[in-house]
Amino acid sequence: MWQRTIHARRFIVTQPRNLITTEPDATFLDATDMGSSSASSSSTALVAPKRRRRKHRKAAKKRSAQPARGAAAVENRWQNGIDWPVVVWIAVVHLGILAAPFYFTWKAVALMAVLHWLTGGIGVCLGYHRQLTHGSFSTYRPVRFLLALLGGLSGEGSAVSWVANHRKHHVFSDQEGDPHSPRDGGLWSHMLWFMPNFGKKYEEELTRRYAPDLVKERSLQWLHKMFLPSHVLMTALLLAVGWLGWDWYTGLSFVVWGMFVRLVGVLHVTWFVNSASHLWGYRNYETTDDSRNLWWAPRVSADGPSRPQMVGDRRHLLDDFSHGETGPRLGRGPRRTGPQEAVGVIAVRI
Repeated sequence: MWQRTIHARRFIVTQPRNLITTEPDATFLDATDMGSSSASSSSTALVAPKRRRRKHRKAAKKRSAQPARGAAAVENRWQNGIDWPVVVWIAVVHLGILAAPFYFTWKAVALMAVLHWLTGGIGVCLGYHRQLTHGSFSTYRPVRFLLALLGGLSGEGSAVSWVANHRKHHVFSDQEGDPHSPRDGGLWSHMLWFMPNFGKKYEEELTRRYAPDLVKERSLQWLHKMFLPSHVLMTALLLAVGWLGWDWYTGLSFVVWGMFVRLVGVLHVTWFVNSASHLWGYRNYETTDDSRNLWWAPRVSADGPSRPQMVGDRRHLLDDFSHGETGPRLGRGPRRTGPQEAVGVIAVRI
């Protein structure tokens, strides 16, 4: 059973210089969460979970009975039709798993598990989320490139587009403007939110505003262009390894399990963080969004995030606040502190 100890500590919250902007809706996550004037800033008050849980349940029922916020905005998102390349990509990936029972080998299952951990746990959770989005640690450029490459092989889009959407989500968390809030519908937050055709101009503006640091990196721009070709090359590589190492049947099983089954698993695990972790579970903090602690989330995710409020990974606790741009570094020296400081209270699980 969890024991909670409260530590009042001073921590630094910085905003990367190349992310500073005069537009309030482009504010970086750390500055937004720590008292920005943005509408989505989550003023947090520590709540005793056992004593206040009943209150949170009542509040959740009251919120669920209210009309979904931004429903009209969701309808407007379909005004340009469907993004057919995205829909076809998702359809092909899901249809591919129908062949899984016919091409089953234990070697393919083991390969799928390893690739799921590499692309989902290391690529998405550590690379896309912790490093590229929140800057929870720093590392060398080759390692940064490798993390972005692994994240791209998860099938969730390039690092540039993924980070831009996730930063925007934190700026408008469960408010008007959130790309995937369950208040606009559970299925919308799970997988429909990336299917409307927003147009090339919108995508360029999104990445320019919310991921200007990544747009400037040529290596990440190259990975952005190589998203689909990289999956084609990965498929060919798995087929060749299975065929040359064993036989054609093994090669096809590597493709079915190492690509299609793995991609479906990684995709839905990530999507459940957007949908289920904002719909079900209990709350430890009073915030303006609907993020929750969901008991089964660590059991299905690649690296075990339980989606506590304001946190993407339980091992980082509140490192969106306590680390931010002053967080630990991977293989490098200590980071300089920035000009913006804040004082906060965090809960530490022991």
